[in-house]
Amino acid sequence: MIGAPKSVRARLTLWYLGALALVLFAYAALVYILMRGQLGAELDRHLHRDYEIATQALYARPDGEVGWREPQHFHAGARLDTEAMIVERLATLVDGLLLLARADEGRLSPARAPVALDELVADTVALMQPLAEEKRQQIAVRVESGVRAFGDRALLQQVLMNLLDNAVRHCPGDAHITVSTAGVARSAVLEVADDGPGIPMADRERVFDCFFRVDAARTRDERSGGFGLGLAIVRALVAAQGGRIALADTERGTRFSIALQRA
Repeated sequence: MIGAPKSVRARLTLWYLGALALVLFAYAALVYILMRGQLGAELDRHLHRDYEIATQALYARPDGEVGWREPQHFHAGARLDTEAMIVERLATLVDGLLLLARADEGRLSPARAPVALDELVADTVALMQPLAEEKRQQIAVRVESGVRAFGDRALLQQVLMNLLDNAVRHCPGDAHITVSTAGVARSAVLEVADDGPGIPMADRERVFDCFFRVDAARTRDERSGGFGLGLAIVRALVAAQGGRIALADTERGTRFSIALQRA
């Protein structure tokens, strides 16, 4: 609202974000109803938690009562940050669930064209490098020139971004992450490895399951952490392009290996 006091504009923005968060919650709940047989109580827990955070951010007052805050108690910045976080989380959840639903029904329809893996890696690492630098991590690139794979470039980039995001999130500061490519017979291989804490043997078989997180209480904050959909989405996107992904055996850290048809 042009010319309105800052407090009024902040309130309007806050309530807009709050309303959007609740709309996204309703949308995610609808997806949940449609997919309940597959995802069960774990999705219910995520939706219930984010709904509580969203409504508390809108209506909670410092004195513990519920209702409109008086101006002297209004802290727009903190509340706007909270609502923006909830909107982003719920949008991510909805996008992820819809993508997995389309993959399960075979409706992704990826393009099939030769993709230069060295160019894909260079572009994606450039996008993810700032996140790694925030944690003083290093991303090294070791690519074999001229290796191309049949696939959908946009989806392959999403796969690589998800794997790099997973490595950055779970590895400590000063960790080393490596992205490599190679041509092996009729396959084009793309790997993401790190020297972080790794994944316990007991959890390895479930690492690609929806909502599965390795020791979630230790590695992620419940409010800011992910939903545990990233690797499930990676597997779905790779499979939709006729590829395979595996968690390789390593003495230290984690290494994901993707094999695609070589172009």
